[in-house]
Amino acid sequence: MDTNSNLCPKSIEIVQSPARRGDFVEALNQAERLIRHYPDWHQGHTLAITCCRRLKKADQEIHFAALGTCSVHDGRHLFLAHAFETFMRHDKFYMALTIGKEYARSNKRDPKHLVKEVFALIALGKFKQAAQTARVLLKEFPEDEIILECAAKSFKAINDIQEAISTYNKLIRISKNNWAFYDQLITLLLENGKNKRAQKLCAKSYAWNQDQPKDVNRCEPAIQVMQYFHSMNLRDGQNDKANHHKIINEKIKLQWQSSLQGHGTYQLIGREEAAANIKKWFGNDARTLFNCCALPAMQADFLRVAFLAQQTNALYIDWPHRPIHPGGLLAESHIQKGKSLLATRFRGGEQRLWNGFAFNSAKSDISTYFQAVLEKIMHNIEHRVSNNVWVVTGPGAWIDVLNDFNEQDTLIDYIVFPEDFKKYFQPAFDKRKNLHDHWSVKQESQSIFLNV
Repeated sequence: MDTNSNLCPKSIEIVQSPARRGDFVEALNQAERLIRHYPDWHQGHTLAITCCRRLKKADQEIHFAALGTCSVHDGRHLFLAHAFETFMRHDKFYMALTIGKEYARSNKRDPKHLVKEVFALIALGKFKQAAQTARVLLKEFPEDEIILECAAKSFKAINDIQEAISTYNKLIRISKNNWAFYDQLITLLLENGKNKRAQKLCAKSYAWNQDQPKDVNRCEPAIQVMQYFHSMNLRDGQNDKANHHKIINEKIKLQWQSSLQGHGTYQLIGREEAAANIKKWFGNDARTLFNCCALPAMQADFLRVAFLAQQTNALYIDWPHRPIHPGGLLAESHIQKGKSLLATRFRGGEQRLWNGFAFNSAKSDISTYFQAVLEKIMHNIEHRVSNNVWVVTGPGAWIDVLNDFNEQDTLIDYIVFPEDFKKYFQPAFDKRKNLHDHWSVKQESQSIFLNV
């Protein structure tokens, strides 16, 4: 039976419209009704998974993925891709493998689905089987980028480093220098102590177009870039995480330095160095207030504003972001315009200022704005005006001061996160997979201040 023969496009639109306007609770209710009426049609199950993901209802997301895996027939090929992602996100790797094997048996030989079996096998620790499966796919698709990338990761998993390197080099050649494949190979080289090769490859990945004059796109004076990294206190079993961060930081440093093409500086600093800089720039009282910040997010908030208030042609961006523009940071169009830059993101039904990125241009100096923000933050900490990080050191302080900054229209341009942002910067990994250490969670159960 054609399960959706009685559904008109208008009725489908009615079901999906709550999700489009951000009402995922109502959208989930509509999805459940759709599943009850049309249990073997993919639309209801897919919408339910999407809503649960947005509502952070992991158990329900897994439930709808499992339910649909058993019952969906109409649009099954499309649905299984969503279910696979759910199972992988929530460590249900055997369930993901079942889907991967179903795709492998399918007559539709689509590389983006065929690799799912390999990724599930890697997640399960079945590395040899994953590599064997990848080699079979390589025989069928010897120059497909998706298959090659999957194969490289499986060779890395079995510690066949030379074959992994060779596969990545082939990927870079076939893709005509895709920056993402450079990025993965650089990580592999650093993980295996091949630091000089990683450095050379990193420089190559940001190389200037040979047809351009040498000094085109230069920005005077040199750009200064800063990021804050909070070294965690290791708990049992976290050595792998610390080693991962060490490799990530080595790579980020190489990538920022290469992107600046020798015409700027990059600093990745921790708490002690941040405190020392703040004392040097603004005195001992400022350092004392910085040390009162209990949460790493607050420490980063304080440092970025102090840095931007003290320096011009200064760029601050949240760790672990790095530039991905193959032409280098200085070639990016927003930097070339000469205006200072702030960022906005969609929150609470509107575009609001976001402090994860800012650039204080020497040509449109807004140091006075950041000085006023710093004074606001220091006042908030000294008087402990709230236990909300967003208010005390975060975007709330920036917004309050910006409302009274008369020169914002002539000196400041805005980029939108993530639409504009992701064209130029990407995080080296997803640090938001688990939110239990996020400031918004921490402030619910502890004071955001330290007694110094």
